[in-house]
Parts: sequence; structure tokens; C-alpha cells
Amino acid sequence: MEETLYSSIMSHCSLMDQINGITEKIEEAGKAGDVETILAESENKQRAINVLAQIQTKIENILGNMPVPLSAELLSIVRCWADDFTAITERWNQQDATTAAFLEKAREQTTKEIASVFKSRERHKGYNLANVKK
Repeated sequence: MEETLYSSIMSHCSLMDQINGITEKIEEAGKAGDVETILAESENKQRAINVLAQIQTKIENILGNMPVPLSAELLSIVRCWADDFTAITERWNQQDATTAAFLEKAREQTTKEIASVFKSRERHKGYNLANVKK
């Protein structure tokens, strides 16, 4: 049972590293203004987080079924894993907030551009001489 727990924790940590890489790509794309990359990588991140949640549930189930007196080594590993997971998720939340702020700014800019194009078309509607009878 301990071997399964160790293996699951290693898989969880490996996946967290992959999600860190994806999160950094999203952050870089936000700085570069690349909305397409943000959307694509966000979908990848969401899929990875779903798998991460499944692994975490498995770890929690294993821990729930383990005998009560855990070895000091195992207890230390589980505590470090939990602390790392908490710290990493807080960093992800901060990076996600930064990305959300960028996307909100991009949405506002797009809305302004659409409004500008619409107003421009409305102003020039009267100058369209193609519909004039000869």
C-alpha cells in the first residue's frame, strides 16, 4: 500500500510540474498578447487539472485506508507533498488572476474596436451612392 502511495505522490508531483509549465506558457502568451495560445493552453491545463484531481482523490483514499500509526518517513513525505501542493496552487491562482485581468483588458479593447467600426459604418451609410437611382 505504501508503494502505491509513493507512486501516486510521484505521479501527482510530475503532473504538477507539467501544469507549471503550461501555466508559464499561458503567462508568457498573456504578456505577448497572444489570445489564441492562452485559450489552447488553458484547455490543456484544465485537462491536466482534471487528471490531477483524480490522482489526488486516489492518494486521499489510500491515506484513509492506511493503518493509523504512519511511519515518520511516510508522514514527512505526505506533509511535504501537501505543503507543496498548497503553495503551487496559490501560485497558479495568482497567475490565473493575472491572465484573467489581461483577457478582460483584451475583451474591453475588442468591444471598443467593434463599437468604433459600427459607428464609422453608421456615419458613412449616407455616403453610399450605389443605391441612388439614375
